[in-house]
Amino acid sequence: AWQKGRVEVDYIIRNAITAIISTPKVYKIAKGKPALVMSSLLKAVSQGVVPSGDQFAQCWFTVKSNSIDLMMSAKGYEKRFFDLGGKQLRVIEVRERDEIEITQGTEKPMIKHRIEPGERGETIGWYAVAVNQGGTTFEYRTHKELMEHQKSFAPSSPVWRDKRFLKAMCRKTMVLIICRAVSYSLNIGENHPVSLTDSFQNMVGTAEYQSVEEAPSLDNDF
Repeated sequence: AWQKGRVEVDYIIRNAITAIISTPKVYKIAKGKPALVMSSLLKAVSQGVVPSGDQFAQCWFTVKSNSIDLMMSAKGYEKRFFDLGGKQLRVIEVRERDEIEITQGTEKPMIKHRIEPGERGETIGWYAVAVNQGGTTFEYRTHKELMEHQKSFAPSSPVWRDKRFLKAMCRKTMVLIICRAVSYSLNIGENHPVSLTDSFQNMVGTAEYQSVEEAPSLDNDF
């Protein structure tokens, strides 16, 4: 069912049906007005991601004002990155007692991160590194900056306020940030250039965070 950068439509549809049935509010709307789910399903097909209703989902359906939207997980964004020629994508936590040196500017960007043995202290930041044919890209955010991001984009999200899921949400945010920053210099297939707008922005802008009421368990989702 799998090909480079895409999956078979019937495979996505089978998983989508399972995801809809397993999410009561989505199922209720889809049963009464099935057309409402089609735009989200077509979006999943076009992006080559598979909706499902478990913690391993690349994306899932969620209710927004009596309509159905598609929400991407970090796994979904990571899959798109590698489908578009990505070679490496890492998100690393930085703690108080780690030694970290970040160099940016006109010279080659560099991160040196040394982790000392023993107690590392509290989380102070995160960095993401992406490598593809367009080169190496990295982004760093302090813990405070990520909390400010949360206040701007998901001020009422219970997931962010739940300490069990805080690191998972920080990691997901860093995946979104690095995917926006990556530059692509590759072609998929014959004479088919890939742009950042085509690959990520149309989904990043719709829904960055889980709807707790509709999302599956997040214990292992990132």
